[in-house]
Amino acid sequence: MKLVLRIGEKVVGEGNPTYVIADPAANHEGRYEVMEKLLIAAAKAGADAFKTQTYRPEDLTIDCDKDPFMLKGTLWDGRSLWKLYQEAQIPWEWNERLQKTALDLGIELFSTAYSLEALKYLLSIGVPAIKIASFEMNNDAFLEQASLTDVPLIVSTGMASMDEIVHAHKLLCEKEACFCLLHCISAYPARPCDLHLRRIGMMRKFFNEPIGFSDHSLDPATPALAVAMGATIIEKHIRLAGHKSLDSGFSLDEDGFEECVGLIRLAEEVRGDLMDDELEGHLPVSNELSQIRRSLFLVEDVKRGDRVSLHNVRAIRPAGGMPPKSLPDLFDMFFKEDYERGTPLIAEMLT
Repeated sequence: MKLVLRIGEKVVGEGNPTYVIADPAANHEGRYEVMEKLLIAAAKAGADAFKTQTYRPEDLTIDCDKDPFMLKGTLWDGRSLWKLYQEAQIPWEWNERLQKTALDLGIELFSTAYSLEALKYLLSIGVPAIKIASFEMNNDAFLEQASLTDVPLIVSTGMASMDEIVHAHKLLCEKEACFCLLHCISAYPARPCDLHLRRIGMMRKFFNEPIGFSDHSLDPATPALAVAMGATIIEKHIRLAGHKSLDSGFSLDEDGFEECVGLIRLAEEVRGDLMDDELEGHLPVSNELSQIRRSLFLVEDVKRGDRVSLHNVRAIRPAGGMPPKSLPDLFDMFFKEDYERGTPLIAEMLT
């Protein structure tokens, strides 16, 4: 099975704790002290990683106010792409400063790269993973370059059709890249009815990769539902309470993010692990209660040579004897010795 990968010191994927990524997006407000507070809040909430975005506006677009470059029907209406990215970007050197704080806090720091230059920079400072935004999934030349790195890629799929996801998956497999896929709905915020969390299980079976969920909804419980559906990685946006910023409209504040992580851990616990006996149709029974399942017991004293009958053997609680389904096959059998009432019936007692 190919359903795990390693990010830094942690094994991520099937059979391991959910890997929770806190994404500050543009909630830094252009101030390093705000970004550092977001990192501290993410670590306090129990996130495994903090993910920045590394780009310059010219990596993504050009400075142009013509109609195709103007945003409509979004949280950012009235801005050009250039002005949005100019406002949302961070100085690249913030990554190195945040990296030191993250190390002290015991949380990983990595970033989304949007250009070959950003990719090279992030690798030079030793990030443990690279995020590939869903907007870049149709950028084959960039995907090919990213696939040549020796760190895992976390690839979001929100803007991609199924054909594009299959194409990108094939490209990454051909390059023998280490990667996982994130189910994502690129709406800001995303409505619950648009999330289609059942796709997580479908993607897991179809691609045989670790599958996560990048969540843009406003409900702290949604990622936990995704975990219950099989997601092994969660990415969620975080903001500071009372702060308004470019991306605060689809982000959780510190308390909401902490609640979200707690619900994820609860979802892991109630989901459990798939066990071999479950594959055979059996559910595990708790040790404390197993003794009060029915089994076959002697309900009266018997002598050597007595025949098994409904008068001397019954299926009663507790466990310890032969399974109840065995009884019809025992009526032509005889007891080897004398046995007292209350003795569990086992095969060795019969002839």
